[in-house]
Amino acid sequence: MRYELRYLPDAEMDLLVIDDYLSQFYPGTPGKFFRDYDKAVASLLDMPAKYIIYPGTVDFHRLIVHDFLVFYKIDENEHIVTIHRILHGSRDISDLLL
Repeated sequence: MRYELRYLPDAEMDLLVIDDYLSQFYPGTPGKFFRDYDKAVASLLDMPAKYIIYPGTVDFHRLIVHDFLVFYKIDENEHIVTIHRILHGSRDISDLLL
């Protein structure tokens, strides 16, 4: 059974910030990131548990797309994958995630 995908407001804001940040570089940079992001996140709908649980957390899985870490939780009962945050790998993750 395929999973449903949901975003928390923080994750939606993260995507807007990422778009603004990547737009400072070459014109094609945001498009490439978002194509790769969409493909990676779509893979979660069939097998969300294939990515590791982030160290120091109980149930946040981590998917890496370019330099960004996508943190999500899986609701096995409802078959829902919820994206909580999309953060640049250089940031202090523990302050932003926990």
